[in-house]
Amino acid sequence: MKHHVITSRDGPWCGYADSAAMLLSAIGEHVPAGRIEALTGMGFGAFASRRGMPFFSGLTSEPDIGISKAMDILGFSFDEWACAKGDATDPFERLATALEHSPAVIGPVDMAHLVYNPVRPQVEGNDHYVLILGLDGDEVHLHDPAGYAHAIIDRASLERAWRADSISYKRGFYRLWSNPRRVSLPSADDIYRKAMSFFVMLYHEAEERSQRLNRPIDKQAILALAALVGEARLTDQQIGHLTQLVLPFGVKRALDYVLFFKDRHKRLSALMQEKGEALGRCQSLIMRQDWADAGAILTQLASLEEAIKTEVLATAVSGSK
Repeated sequence: MKHHVITSRDGPWCGYADSAAMLLSAIGEHVPAGRIEALTGMGFGAFASRRGMPFFSGLTSEPDIGISKAMDILGFSFDEWACAKGDATDPFERLATALEHSPAVIGPVDMAHLVYNPVRPQVEGNDHYVLILGLDGDEVHLHDPAGYAHAIIDRASLERAWRADSISYKRGFYRLWSNPRRVSLPSADDIYRKAMSFFVMLYHEAEERSQRLNRPIDKQAILALAALVGEARLTDQQIGHLTQLVLPFGVKRALDYVLFFKDRHKRLSALMQEKGEALGRCQSLIMRQDWADAGAILTQLASLEEAIKTEVLATAVSGSK
């Protein structure tokens, strides 16, 4: 059996960015996961799912699209595959072929079926991404950036996770990325310019979808959440979703953008710093059940998010600052 050796990143954060960073490290390309995170465009905007679960990301921003876009912006080509029907093929045959060249990022996977994780969610629907290192009979060897390096899982459990029947945004089944190759060496200016164009596009696509579906996004979505929080009308599921996922991940993403914009757009860097601090404070206030103050922080955050959106969209006209 062939195993690929890579360097795992410390910290159980966003699986897609960390897994992509580990994939690139396998070919000697060491790109910080936080930089990849920023290039996915996942840290802009807000919306609520149809089940009422709030998210601090764009209505059209998806991790699987973000992985591909980030690697493209950074100058890498790669093999990406998914199948249209869940029962159309054996995904492990394709995975074995991919592993002949490099490790493989797979996802979304449903965390409920990652049986090596003792604190995995017991309800389906929580998306994640992992890096597959090798296959050995019925065992699959992987790195999970949620804190489980060199984990093993049986094929049946991984197939259920990888099929991701309860993950609504997936495009096809069993998506994987492998065999990254550097095809260009873009300058810092090129990377920044392409990233900003991508962020602007995401905002425009979200606006179009919001109007078509009559769904509030960004400032209005955060204000709606602020009203629920301020009046202590969150469900237990919404509280868990916010405090275990959305708020801590939102802080991390905001701080990744602080660094991304630090030398390019000081105003955006400062706004992202404020956003990170507000999200972190909101987390603490909700855990204290200080609903009025948490709602007030979210109301302030709605204005911050609008200011960030205004600054990003302005770059489409005026360029970098």
